[in-house]
Amino acid sequence: MNTDKNRELLWRTVPFVMAMLLLALTPLAELDYDSLAEAISRLELEKEEARTGIEIQNQELVASIISGRVQTYILDKASSLGMQISVELEMETRAATPYPSGVTIRGAATLTQKQQLQTYLEQTFAIAPERQVWLP
Repeated sequence: MNTDKNRELLWRTVPFVMAMLLLALTPLAELDYDSLAEAISRLELEKEEARTGIEIQNQELVASIISGRVQTYILDKASSLGMQISVELEMETRAATPYPSGVTIRGAATLTQKQQLQTYLEQTFAIAPERQVWLP
């Protein structure tokens, strides 16, 4: 078996598994969205460092990498729901780790599409519904 492919698969699934474990073990009312978003971003960064073998030090570059990936994930999910939107992320830094703290979404969506994307943003990136701005 190819160990590079196994390692890549592991690094792709670790953030998802960690987020799901945290969500399963923490009631939504007690969930600290900022801490969860920070943990997901830190795992993404560690995954990128493991993939490239390069430690990323520049915070601006790190924020750009994380923002770009999160935007891509959101746009992919929106597309799978039949939506055509644009996304602008709000990034914050905690403990030297940038993470998405809010999002502005522009484009038309049905109520069902909006609810599905809101749930995805909350569960996957810990962006609370009150930090999701929807514009036509």
